[in-house]
Amino acid sequence: MRNILSAIGGIISLIVLVSVEIGLSYILPFPYSKINLIFAVLIIWMLWRKSGMVVWISFFANFIVELFAASPFGLIVFSGTISMLLGYWFFQNIFTNRSWFAAIVLTIITIFLYRLIYAFGLLILFWGNAIRVVPWKMMMSTLLWEELFTVLLVGMIYVLLTRYSRQFRSEVIEAQRFKI
Repeated sequence: MRNILSAIGGIISLIVLVSVEIGLSYILPFPYSKINLIFAVLIIWMLWRKSGMVVWISFFANFIVELFAASPFGLIVFSGTISMLLGYWFFQNIFTNRSWFAAIVLTIITIFLYRLIYAFGLLILFWGNAIRVVPWKMMMSTLLWEELFTVLLVGMIYVLLTRYSRQFRSEVIEAQRFKI
């Protein structure tokens, strides 16, 4: 029963997250609308739980976003899921701590990979004559604004969580590793 309630709560949370992401992209003015709330929440969740579940959550969240997007179907799902998978790999193998630096760099890397894979997918579709134009200027602008505002959001959330949560405090992390 607990697993069923947890799954229902997860599905509702996912729908709320995607709804807020889509709503903010329509409500906020241009530069602020480029905040990638899904990646910000997933990176914080990955740092909090150290779980690979973020890859599956990324898949389902990007699938829901894909239903409302104007891009060719599958491009957002593929690039979002692969970039979160690579971000998780970086977290597990390179940035093995939960510092603010790791959170910021993971956000930068993950969003950069997302936009790189997305651009490469558009380029493949352009070469296959599935689309007519690849909007390079708009994609560069989107990448820069998305990096800036999502990194700022992750930084603010991380600072708030370190202040109010024991999970991210450095003395708790060090105490778990170096017990005397």
